[in-house]
Amino acid sequence: RKKRQCSVCQGWFSNLATHKSIHLSDKSRPHTCKVCGRGFARPNDLFRHQKSHRGDAPFNCPFYKPAQIVTSTDNTTIMNSPSCHQTGGFSRCDTFKNHLKAMHFAYPLGVKKKDRNGAKGKCKHCGMNFESVEDWVTNHVETGECTK
Repeated sequence: RKKRQCSVCQGWFSNLATHKSIHLSDKSRPHTCKVCGRGFARPNDLFRHQKSHRGDAPFNCPFYKPAQIVTSTDNTTIMNSPSCHQTGGFSRCDTFKNHLKAMHFAYPLGVKKKDRNGAKGKCKHCGMNFESVEDWVTNHVETGECTK
């Protein structure tokens, strides 16, 4: 299929109509979650998202801390945000690993997203340095080595 350019972000996409819906607000996207109201461009994205509400995710972020009710100094109570993700659970391994790499690994300044797999970096939780993000996931996260 021929790729066409998006007038909003200048990227090139084979399915431009589907891509353009990512530029819409959640409420304007055509496929909406009945539980939380989040909108999605494609029905399969909504289906995958709905699994997050079931609580049976096989992949769980080891760094996740749920939202908590906090009382401030003026005695008002607020709900703070969860630490890194709405539920901390993922139904797919690839989305789980993408979450870890994006949220919990620190890349050197100036490293572009496309170059991250080969870049050195460190664990955002304990500060330990690693030769690559894959090294960090395999030898630090999956082994439970990081206790922070």
